[in-house]
Amino acid sequence: YNETIIMPRANETLYLDSLNSLIKRYNIDIVIPTSEAEIGFLSSNNIDNSNRSIFVMANKLAIEIGLDKYKTMSFLSEKGIRTPWTLKAEDHLPKEFPCILKNRFSQGSKNISIVSSESKCKFSDDMLKDSIWQQKLSPNNKEYTCCIFNSNDSGFRTLIMNRTLTNGDTSSAKIVKNPEIHQ
Repeated sequence: YNETIIMPRANETLYLDSLNSLIKRYNIDIVIPTSEAEIGFLSSNNIDNSNRSIFVMANKLAIEIGLDKYKTMSFLSEKGIRTPWTLKAEDHLPKEFPCILKNRFSQGSKNISIVSSESKCKFSDDMLKDSIWQQKLSPNNKEYTCCIFNSNDSGFRTLIMNRTLTNGDTSSAKIVKNPEIHQ
C-alpha cells in the first residue's frame, strides 16, 4: 500500500465523519465494510450510501439476524438446518455439560468459556445478560467457516474452510470440499 490511514473504531464518535472525509478525499465510489462493528453501526444508523459512495453490505434483516448468535441459530433451525442447541443464558440453565458460554453479540470466537458442570455455571447476572449457552461440538479440530457468494451470472458459490482458532481468530485454514456441507 502507498498509504495507511488509521481510522477511529466504528463505536467512536468520529468514525462516520472520518469515513465520509476519506470517501470525499479519495473520491471513493464503493465502500465494503467488513468488520461486524462497522456493519452493525452502518446498518443501525440506516447508512447504506453517502453523497459519493455506495455501501455494499447485506440487507438490514440479514444483518440483524447475522450479528446476533441466538437469532442466527433460531433462524437456521427454523429453516431446517441442524444447529447446536442454543439458549439465552439469562433465561435458562444449559441442557448438558460440557457446554459453551459466549457473548450473544461478540465478534469471532472471543470470550468463550467452556463450562464442564452445573456447579461451574454460576456467573454474575451481568455476565449472563446478552450471553448464550451453546452445545459444545467435538472433536475440537472440526471448526468450519463458510463464505457464500451469489451472482446473477454464476449463481451461488461457496468456500468451506476447516480452520484452527488462536485467541478467537483464524490462525490457519484448509479449503475442503464436502458435498454434505455444500448442500
